[in-house]
Amino acid sequence: MLRQKGMTLIELMITLAIFAILIAIAAPSFNDTIKGNRIESGLRELAGNLKFARSEAVNTQRTITICHLDSGGTPSCDGVWSDGLTIFFDDDADGDLENAADIIRVTQNVGANALTVNDLGGVALNLIQFGARGTANSKATIKLCDASANVKHARAILLESTGMAMNSRLNTATNVHKDINNVDLSC
Repeated sequence: MLRQKGMTLIELMITLAIFAILIAIAAPSFNDTIKGNRIESGLRELAGNLKFARSEAVNTQRTITICHLDSGGTPSCDGVWSDGLTIFFDDDADGDLENAADIIRVTQNVGANALTVNDLGGVALNLIQFGARGTANSKATIKLCDASANVKHARAILLESTGMAMNSRLNTATNVHKDINNVDLSC
């Protein structure tokens, strides 16, 4: 009697069908993981820039401003956070860049993601400033949402008036992170 080696075509087709079903089930979860990782990475970079700005303010005993600068006339903070940030010395704390030599760091935009900064009352802020003692000009929620505006992927940095920045916490009941007022984030 001959021994059969290998698989029949039907066995191979069934194996491939099962494999395709498993891939179809895993793919959406994998995409969510990728989106979440991109948001987390962007938030870590932003947190690093906040810590850098606060440290520079304390070390140099000068006011540091973080914002997106418009390109017209005297560059001033316009509140378009998603288009990249500029960190600069702002001795008169007016949010205007008087001298290009005062620029400390420039960051890239956040891609298709949306970055917003709001104070305790939910009012959009055009800038964040750190004074010579490292204190921030306002308590704020610095929120990053993915391009699909899926609130499950939204994350935030919570900035205290002391200048301390911390990551948002997850509301386990809704599976959504919370803002500085302990309210679920929205995109």
